[in-house]
Amino acid sequence: MNNYMSKSYLKAFRGWTDRAITTLLGECDYRDVNPFYPNGTRIHYFDGERVIKAEATEEFNRIKESRAKRKVARALGKVEVPNE
Repeated sequence: MNNYMSKSYLKAFRGWTDRAITTLLGECDYRDVNPFYPNGTRIHYFDGERVIKAEATEEFNRIKESRAKRKVARALGKVEVPNE
């Protein structure tokens, strides 16, 4: 596998949400067996170059800023935010 990023990595370390992944990336480029749970859900991988191009768009920046604002508001107890 060359320069692929898993869905969980995108969400945990690069600021992506499920909705952003669906909207900006669409279907994954590669699926593989989960090495920790072989009978579980397959891991979804996205081409790194495609991810980087999507992260350079205005739409991704808007999504990321909106998410950051919701996180701050949630931490301050100012709004109730539905699950992402």
